[in-house]
Amino acid sequence: MVRVLCIILLGALLSATLLATGYEATPVFLGGVELPAFEPRAESASLEANQALGGGFNYSAAANGVLVQRYVFDTQLKLYTGYDVLFEPNLDRDTYLLTFRPLSIGVDEFAARLANLPLDPGNNPRQWTFQAPARYLQPRQATALETIAVDLSTANQRVGDQITDQITMMRGPKWVALALEYQPRWKSPQPTAVPGEAGIFDPAKDARMTLLEPRVRIDGNSAWQHSPVTWYVANGRELVWFYLPGRGRYILSIFAHADLGFVKAGEVQGDSASFTSEGEVITLENSMPIASGYAPHSLYVLHQPEYSPASADQKDRFEYGSLSPDEIKPVAAN
Repeated sequence: MVRVLCIILLGALLSATLLATGYEATPVFLGGVELPAFEPRAESASLEANQALGGGFNYSAAANGVLVQRYVFDTQLKLYTGYDVLFEPNLDRDTYLLTFRPLSIGVDEFAARLANLPLDPGNNPRQWTFQAPARYLQPRQATALETIAVDLSTANQRVGDQITDQITMMRGPKWVALALEYQPRWKSPQPTAVPGEAGIFDPAKDARMTLLEPRVRIDGNSAWQHSPVTWYVANGRELVWFYLPGRGRYILSIFAHADLGFVKAGEVQGDSASFTSEGEVITLENSMPIASGYAPHSLYVLHQPEYSPASADQKDRFEYGSLSPDEIKPVAAN
């Protein structure tokens, strides 16, 4: 019991530290690892160099942890580099073993990940040049909240520039193991069945929704996915939304909110949701559960076809986020 309390208190302290440093994303657990944060940096006086720098990553469960395929690119030099890194938790030491390898994604997958990136006409990522890092870090242990600088220097980089990738570890394996053990008890209360609707459950009063790397299909056809340079989590709030160019914004809720104009349009369960709007079947595939827990819920949708992002460079790309009911009352009142 003392050990459990100590781990809980340590986790709370680390959570407070993460919030204080600006980390507000919903934690992503996979393979006993809490997914770390990545940030590319150009150690240069050139503002232009930093503005051209971007990055993204894929992740998947591995035999002993999580494999991340990390790529960093320069939109002006039309170059990209990267690496694979395997994160393996060590419960005895409460550390992670990081093993670095050459990047394992090809140019076609890389270009597909940048499909929604606003680039000048003719700037095609399929034609960019891949430059492997001059060296890879040796396997090393990392502790909670530790930041590791990965040197991504290549032979053809800008003179005077040093490109580094900052990996910030989150909470340690012991905290993650405890969180996963108790998460169903803390966050997944027994749902209440909706009378007359087989298999559908009322959400808990404090249920929240989250989007992480969402992908959208329209009538079964792949339409849009998140942009890797704006990777983030639309963090646990009552409502989430996504914007499709030419179709406007769709706000999703697992609560009725009839006073705000929401209509019952489909269902959500686990990491997927499906609903009908304007005669089209829209399917949302997420990288983690969309609603708290895994029980199936009715999905209520408010479609705002007139909505357009304020920034001109966002009008032609897929966007998503979260909000509270109070933020859309003025819109519903018009």
